[in-house]
Order: sequence, then C-alpha cells, then structure tokens
Amino acid sequence: MIKQVLPLSFITLCSLLACENQNQPEPEQCALESGRTDDVSEERASVVDDNSQFAWDMYHQLRSDDGNLFFSPTSMSAALDMTRLGAAGDTLSQMAHVLGDSQDEATHHQEQGSLLQELDDSDTCSITLSIANQVFAQTGLSLEPDFEAALDEHYGAPAEAVDFQADSELAREQINEWVADHTEDKIPELFPEGTIHNLTTLVLANAIYMKADWASPFEESLTTDAEFTRLDGSTVSTPMMSQMLEDGYAYAQVDGAQLVELPYEGDELSMVVVVPDETDGLLDIEAGLYADTVQNWLDELTPTATWISMPKLEMRWKDMLNEPLQNLGMDLAFTHSADLSGMSADLDMMIDVVIHEAYVKINEEGTEAAAATGVGVGTTSEPQYESVTADHPFLFLVRDRITDSVLFIGRVADPTAG
Repeated sequence: MIKQVLPLSFITLCSLLACENQNQPEPEQCALESGRTDDVSEERASVVDDNSQFAWDMYHQLRSDDGNLFFSPTSMSAALDMTRLGAAGDTLSQMAHVLGDSQDEATHHQEQGSLLQELDDSDTCSITLSIANQVFAQTGLSLEPDFEAALDEHYGAPAEAVDFQADSELAREQINEWVADHTEDKIPELFPEGTIHNLTTLVLANAIYMKADWASPFEESLTTDAEFTRLDGSTVSTPMMSQMLEDGYAYAQVDGAQLVELPYEGDELSMVVVVPDETDGLLDIEAGLYADTVQNWLDELTPTATWISMPKLEMRWKDMLNEPLQNLGMDLAFTHSADLSGMSADLDMMIDVVIHEAYVKINEEGTEAAAATGVGVGTTSEPQYESVTADHPFLFLVRDRITDSVLFIGRVADPTAG
C-alpha cells in the first residue's frame, strides 16, 4: 500500500554558482572530475544501442517539413521503461520491440537504471546533469510489490500518493511542481489542463536537466547578426556565434553534410552539429537518419582545426507522444486490451497520455537544456581549416561521449522561432 507523504520534496543539486563558492564545507563542494571511466560493458553498450535506435525512430515520427524540434530521447526512454515494468503479454512485447529488446527484461532494466544513475552522478564544477524519476499513484491503490520494488531499485522512483479522484487539478499541480523543481523551472507545466483527470490512477514522470560550459567558449565580440536561410528559401537575421576550433575538436565530411563536435568542459559531453552541404538539404539528410548511420558519422570525426559559425538560440518544444508511439508499434498499451497487470491487481489499466516537453538555450558560454516526460495511466473505462557555417536548417545532438548515449536531439529550422 502506498503511504501518504508530505508535499513534494526538492533535492538541491550543486549549481555552477555553488561550485565556485570556495567557502562551502568540503562535503558540499563540487567535483572537478566525475570519476567516470570509458570501460563500457557489453550489456551497457547493448542498452545504449537500443536507446539510440529508439531515439532516431522517434525523430522520424516527430519531425515535420519546416518546424523546429527539440526533445530528450533519454527522458522518453526512462518514463516509458518505468511503465514497461508493469506490462505483460503482448503489451510488453510491443513496448519492448519499440524501446529495445536486445536483452532479457531483467538485464535491460538493470542496465538502463544503472546508466541513468551514472549520468545523474556525473556532475562536476562545470557540468550539471541531473536525472530524476517519480511515480504518483492514486491514494489507496495497491501497487504490485515486484513493480514497486523494481521502480525503486532500477529507477530510483518512489511512489507518492495523490488523490486524482477527489481533486485531479491539485494532483496535476503537484506533478507539475515536481517537474519544475527538477528542471530548474524550465518545464513549468508539463501536464496542461485536461490531461490529468479523475480516471487517472498513476503517473510515471522523468525529468532531466543539463547546464554545461563549452570547453572553448565563443567570444561574444565575434557574435554578429547574419542571415539564416530557411527551408522555403526565405531569410531571417539572427545572432551568429563564431570561433576557430583548434586541438581536440573533431570534424567530418559525410555524404551530404559536415559534422563538427564541440566538447563541453571536462570532455565527457559534447554537441555534434550536422550542417547539410546544401541550403535546402536538411530533408534529404533526415530521410537517412538512423542509429547505425549516425554512429558511422560519429566514428568519422577526426581532430581538425575548424572555423564554426552557428546561431545563438533558445527554443521550446512540446507534444503528445500517443500517436508517434502507436505508429512505432506500441498500440496495445493505449487500448482497452492493454495488459498492465504488473502494476496493480486493483484495476484494469491502460496508458491514457504520454507527453513530452523540452527546452534548450545555446549561447557563447555553453548550453542549458531540460526535458520531462510523463506517462499518465488510467482505468480501462474507455593545417588548413574546415569551415562550417550553420546559416541554414541543421541538426544537433548532445551526447555522452563515454557511452554514446544521446541525451538530446535538436532540429533548427528557424533560430528566431523560439
């Protein structure tokens, strides 16, 4: 039985400002290095491959011909894998097929949970990367012991009781408050009005937040307004950052595009910018985007002196994921035939809504990004240098260089659109 708890708790993580405060007591001081190693086991590599395949499958579902896009496949995988813990039968088979089934269920969740914990523990003085999971369940609902134990063991997701039936609006506010707290208020309202109601019985939520300084910051004096050509051929003026990338930075020319990798301080995380050769070449590049293709591109990156120009930008993306997930083959979970019996024996349940929101700000100092995913479950009542100029639509991704986990994916069609 879930215990009723006091209002949402907030765990304060080490901020960049706190990291610089030399008066902090020793236990509170941030780490100069994360202490991670590049020794990645076969099991860990396998779950990363599954996650990458899901990431690019979702990209194809979410991209449009002309709009911006930014999302966190890591956040989506975390929330959906927590839901998967309670699935059985054909519902589980479909979810595993979409999210990754290269390993047995126990190994998958063990490795996925350990990966998320490793990333969450990787904070340093110059990098903040936090990942949090939480379950909100109807007061009085008895969760299956194995389900509740696995949520806590693998995903660090305690179950908090809320009363959807008595006051679904208050429950919605509590969940949104938890998400806001764990994204530094960058995702203030994940669940809009109407997405949580009195038939909701369970919400599984993930929140991810990153703030990272470039290993080599852009000089503000080199930022100038320039034209950015959109897919339809029209142009817009936007601030463009520029710098020469020297030792340690990587470049590749692949079929139809240039890639340049911009490491963040500490060299564990980086941004890879993919700029099509042709002004209108983004759609052709996107058509061939799959996990193997992207990994092959990353393998081509070679240390090269590179001049990079790219726009400063700040944007937000939000959407329901029900239809994209069903298109990928996860349809049973959204129907009255769903088998989520592993969650609770009290009620027959189905996924009601999956919603995702992400925010990113890229400037001369570095990158700040946040994302959250919520799964609402209800009852089944119904020497020369290369030059790269991102002055036309392009892609970018933020990855963990040790495991190759893709944390965020972005599509910039118009840097001024927000």
